[in-house]
Amino acid sequence: MNAKLLIAIVAIAAAGIYLVRAADSSASDSRLDKVIEQNDKILKNQDEILKQLGEVKEGLLQIRRRSS
Repeated sequence: MNAKLLIAIVAIAAAGIYLVRAADSSASDSRLDKVIEQNDKILKNQDEILKQLGEVKEGLLQIRRRSS
């Protein structure tokens, strides 16, 4: 009887450890998703900044041509 009780306790402890690790990995996945979303926003902002810089360069070229 004691052996069955010991096996049951070990099985419950193993299941608990498994559930804790599964919950921990899902939490890290949500953090990774947040980082990926932030990275996407940064890349979109970078594209917008590069477009604006291109427009500024074109404007400067036009001003240089007109002034010369």
